[in-house]
Parts: sequence; structure tokens; C-alpha cells
Amino acid sequence: MKSFPSIPVPHLKLPMIPISDRYSYGLRKSTQEEIILEMTRYESPEMRRDQLRSMISQEQREGYRCTDYMIFYASRAEETSMTTKLSMKNEFGDIASTNGNGCSKQLNISCRTSICEWMYRVIDHFSADREVVHIALSYIDRILSTNICADRRTFKLISSASLHLAIKTHFPHLWHDVGRLLPELSRGDFAMGDLLAMENELLHSLTWLLNPPTPQAITMHMLSLLPRNLSRTTLENVANICLYLIELSVADYFFVTTKKAIVAIAALLNAIENQERQPLDGNNTFASIHHDYHFHIEKMLVDMDYHANWFEITSVRDRLWDLYHQSNESTL
Repeated sequence: MKSFPSIPVPHLKLPMIPISDRYSYGLRKSTQEEIILEMTRYESPEMRRDQLRSMISQEQREGYRCTDYMIFYASRAEETSMTTKLSMKNEFGDIASTNGNGCSKQLNISCRTSICEWMYRVIDHFSADREVVHIALSYIDRILSTNICADRRTFKLISSASLHLAIKTHFPHLWHDVGRLLPELSRGDFAMGDLLAMENELLHSLTWLLNPPTPQAITMHMLSLLPRNLSRTTLENVANICLYLIELSVADYFFVTTKKAIVAIAALLNAIENQERQPLDGNNTFASIHHDYHFHIEKMLVDMDYHANWFEITSVRDRLWDLYHQSNESTL
């Protein structure tokens, strides 16, 4: 469980993009459109199962783990605020009011949420796959788990360099266009030389671990291995809700220390459960489909010797629904 006290549910203005509208050269087209839309002839179930097992195992590595790093910045902000208050009391004898300017440059959870929403806008502008935002945030969270960020300007530079590096690694054809715009988008806070220098620092700090497992890829592999008793339309609806919940989770600091497999499982179960509220699909009720799929997901994990924490999954499922209901797309 998270030690950070009471993390508010962010209100995210992120539009949903259906799979049918996602750009044709998506980051992992084979794990999104081709697999979800029953085009699995290129990879056998055994191969996809091995890939899934590998991704789940990969996030156990030390280099991919994140800590609850905002605790440090919250404590430092509190200390700064207290110092400011004591200083004012010593000078004026009492405190009438304070606007908190003493800690205005401290990093906080809202900074991370804002930078994530900005990344989504940039990625959507270039019609790139939103999965790259998760990769960039993975860089940021891992960097800040082991390094201290001096102020918000430095955080902005780290974030821009992380997005630049993620796009360069996974969307090389967009590298020059995005890289050229990032210094301009910083509103003069840094130049291209600053961006490249920070990128070099990131590479060394991340020890070149630039391909983190993503909940998007984990979820799509899981969905591709489940029984194919849903119509194509229903399968697309499940995938759309699932991906959108995951995309919302990327902007929520609550999930920084949560294993990506847990987020993936929770999003998939929520997306399948959502179909219970829709009309019937063929001869099956969605209630029975949800029950069956929950069983198949649990069996799949057991077969891979993955011991899921179902108490945590339930907590994550609730948080994902809270995120959705706070989003502009909330209609469920």
C-alpha cells in the first residue's frame, strides 16, 4: 500500500481514442490492433505467453522499480513552509497570513500530472502511440526514485528529455520534428544543448534500460490469450476501455509504485465488467462472460506461476474507476 497520505484523484482532460482510429504505425501495433482484432497468425499463443511471462518478470528487476519519491518533496515543502512561518513570526511577532510562496518552486504531485497531460497533447499532435507517454514517465519516475530534483525547472527539463529519448527510441521517424519543437515548447526555459546534456545524464542514470514493460502491452497479450467467444465489436469495446483506463493511470501518481501487471489485470477486469451494462452479445450474458473471463485470467496467471495480490487488484480497480469518473469521458 502507498505511504503517501491521501493522494487526490486527478481530473484529467484526456480524450479517448478508439483502436479503430489509432495511427497505423503504433508503437506496438502487433500487440494492439493485430492481436485484438484477431490477426494473431504472426505469433503463436505459446510465443505470446512467453512474451507475457517475460514482461511480468522484467518489471521485477531492480532497474525498473520505482519508489514513493514525492514523500521527500512533500517533507521538504513542509519544512520550508514552517521555516517561513517561524521567520515571519520572529519578524512581525505573529502570523496574520501566508501565501506559501516559500515553497512555490518545490516539486509536487500536480507537477507530474500536468507534465503527463502535456506529453499526451504532444503525442496526439504527432499521431504517435500514447504508450510512449508511459515509457517517458517510467524514465522520469525511475530517475526521481534515485536522484533529487532541484526545482520545477529541472523537472521540466528531465521530463522533456525523457519524452525526447522515448520518442527517439520508439519513434525514430518523429525524432527530429519533436526534438526541434521541445525547446520552443519549454517557453525559453532551456535550449537544445540543455536537452541533449540531460538526455545523456538520463541514459547513464537509467543504465540504458529504455524498454520498460508497459501495462498496455501486458493487457493486450493477456486479452489475446483469452477464449475468443466475444464478437469483434465487443472485443474492440473491451480494448478501448482497457487502454483508456491505463492511459489515465499513467498520469496518476497513485500508481507509481504499483506493478504494471497489477494495473493491466485491473484495467482488463474493469473493461470486461463494463460490458455487463451493455446489450447482450449473442447467446451469452455479459455477467456470465465476466465471471468466465475472471476465471480464465486467474488460471492464466497461475499457469505462469504469477501469484497475484487480489486485494491490491481490487484496490487498483476502484482507483481506475474513480479516475474514469473524474475524466471528461465519463459516461459509465
